[in-house]
Amino acid sequence: MSQSEHHQQWIQTLENEFEKKKKLWAERAGDIHQKTIREIQQNHFSEFLKTGFPSDKDLNWKFTNINALLKDIFSSSMSKAIDENKSNTGAFHFPNSHVIHFHNGVLMKNSVQNLPKDIRFCTWKELNPDFPAWPWITEKALKRKGDGFYHLAGAFLADSYILFVPKNSKVSTPLHIHFSFDESSTPKELSSVSPFWNLRNFIFLEKGAEITLIENVSTQKKLVNKVTDVRCSPHSSLKWLHLDQGLPHAFYLNQVYCEMKKASRIDRLSFSLGAGLSKDNVEIYQLEEKAQSTLLNLALLKEKACRDQKFYVHHSKKEGYSRQLSRGILNDKAKNIFHGKIYVSSEAIKTDCAQSAKNLLLSSTADSYTQPELEINCGEVKAQHGATAGQINKDEVFYLQTRGLEEKKASELLMMGYINDILNQFSEKKLVDSLTTNIQKNKSLYLNL
Repeated sequence: MSQSEHHQQWIQTLENEFEKKKKLWAERAGDIHQKTIREIQQNHFSEFLKTGFPSDKDLNWKFTNINALLKDIFSSSMSKAIDENKSNTGAFHFPNSHVIHFHNGVLMKNSVQNLPKDIRFCTWKELNPDFPAWPWITEKALKRKGDGFYHLAGAFLADSYILFVPKNSKVSTPLHIHFSFDESSTPKELSSVSPFWNLRNFIFLEKGAEITLIENVSTQKKLVNKVTDVRCSPHSSLKWLHLDQGLPHAFYLNQVYCEMKKASRIDRLSFSLGAGLSKDNVEIYQLEEKAQSTLLNLALLKEKACRDQKFYVHHSKKEGYSRQLSRGILNDKAKNIFHGKIYVSSEAIKTDCAQSAKNLLLSSTADSYTQPELEINCGEVKAQHGATAGQINKDEVFYLQTRGLEEKKASELLMMGYINDILNQFSEKKLVDSLTTNIQKNKSLYLNL
């Protein structure tokens, strides 16, 4: 069977599932506000039928096997034995944060009690025109067009979240949102294609709002497909730690689209512990002057894990600032891929932007691919990019051995220095301390020695 025939077969499966979802909607046809959401979901599915799945000719899938992924998702033998000892799920703890937990697409109600008073939080079932971000969500964000997986997230959305931070609110306690997936039972109306989970989230910061967000996805399922839209109003600030935790046979696709207004700031650290395939696509549009974005990525990968990240930052106006920094420590047959692009428009004078991608290869079979790109359309711009890949420096290990360290301890120390090089760029220092402590306690698991 050809690739196109396979794709059509899988699309037919999704069409059947969407028809089942529409029948469930018909049984609950009383809520006019949910009717608006359902119409948008129908539009997303129609767009998916036009777009289809990406193919191996798509540049975004050049180094990952899209056909193998789709075959695994929709095959009849979807259930595999789970080795819980290999799971990184729950390894990280942030005691000074408020945890909101979604399990298999269902919000754990106890986790939304006593939320910080300065935020508004709801799920799709609760969303209505009284929610402050309703016009932005329904009239703009949900009507954006993207690839096939983007539209599937809109068509088959599970019980995802909408977060609104009001004007000038400074939320002091980090908000920790945890999505977990396993083989336990799931409500019928939320289980679309059994191992295929779609999440559609929204974050809206009003003028002067500030919040620290921790978001992690831990999965024993086949595929989690997540899309998040972000709006940063003038002078707002979002510090965002994103943790990707999954078993070796899991797949995680993540897309982020962020609009930034005047003097707003986003600092995002993505930390991947290596599902079977993990894709992180982040697009930042700095629409007004003095916007600042820092995109950081740290990947600790082993076995056959593949991490594929794509960062895009669009500078529209003057005096913008952006950083794209990626570090990977790779063992066994792991692969780390970095596509980074910075676009500077003709009006974006005095922009300061930089890219850097480095990978530490612990085995001869580990692999990395880096594609940095700058497109600059004006003068008075400060820009730089660079990339390296190599093994641990034997001379540095030997030097530490002459100072009394065993070879393994010397290598661990050098790797922690490599990790800290990226962690120290993240502006939320308390979270950096928690991450560092967790990594040091689990060196044998994370440093792959």
